[in-house]
Amino acid sequence: MAETLMLPFVNVQGPAQIQLYSVGQSVPVVKVIPQLEQVTEALCAMELRPKNLKMVAQWPGYGCVTRDQLEDMRLVHEAYKTFTLGNKTVAWIETDEWAATYMCAPFDDTRVVTKSEYKGYVETLNLGVNKFENEEVEGYKLLDFRENMWLHSTSILMALLTLRDEYPGVGIVDPNYHDFAAMTQKRSVAKGLGAADHKYDRVIGIFNVGAHWVAFVIDKNAKVCHMFDSLQSERNYAAIERSVRKVMETVVDLEGKLDYKKIDWCKQQDGSSCGIAVLDMIIAGASWNDNIYRLQLYLRMRYLYKVISLLMKPVGGE
Repeated sequence: MAETLMLPFVNVQGPAQIQLYSVGQSVPVVKVIPQLEQVTEALCAMELRPKNLKMVAQWPGYGCVTRDQLEDMRLVHEAYKTFTLGNKTVAWIETDEWAATYMCAPFDDTRVVTKSEYKGYVETLNLGVNKFENEEVEGYKLLDFRENMWLHSTSILMALLTLRDEYPGVGIVDPNYHDFAAMTQKRSVAKGLGAADHKYDRVIGIFNVGAHWVAFVIDKNAKVCHMFDSLQSERNYAAIERSVRKVMETVVDLEGKLDYKKIDWCKQQDGSSCGIAVLDMIIAGASWNDNIYRLQLYLRMRYLYKVISLLMKPVGGE
């Protein structure tokens, strides 16, 4: 595998021919790596053959490779992809600029963090699978926080875990709960991260409606659910209220007791998501001002720094 990492890439033409690996045939020597699509296609073709047969894939003018060599090639492609994401993230941090005059609570806690520190966290991040509590976190997916990338569930989950870690009395909801059809399964997944624990005065959640994230904060003492949709869509607000009423009211033992309020003081601009920042502000009791719109890229970098910090935090550490 180590030797494969050093090989150059090449474009091969046409589908691979899958052939029997002859008895006594020497192991093919790989000198270049075909494109990922061809490697994947060859592996899929081999999967259709009987498992007890040893096969090789061959392209015209290239030679042949074994299944194990194809698997190594696939891993190399994945490694290059993740390394590229890391390099792009470091380059983005280097060029990102923001005005310190716009800093405000609760986002000013990383004011003194230097770009070198931000880059250092990215450069030391394990881009593969990390264990955090009972979760398996693929490190490269956290790089969604750079620029204006759409956040996947891994980034959302780690952001929620970060807020739970920073604010006492705040519980979180697994963002995947909304994807399930059966109500019993929705509720089971929703409380999987401890949302039903009575030690939490507030419970926060984010879930996906189509290709868009919406958020809510349940204040158990005040019996209020604050709902936030950065698009300020009535349809999305209806979806939040419906989900909280049917799923979360039971989870937090407040069936029929919650009032619902929309947060209308922030709206998505230029495709930038702001749901996590809004949750942060509500929990902190901070007030909105429109200068925060100017901090979108800084906030992205801040949350990237924070989720990596949490992921790298020693078990039981402060």
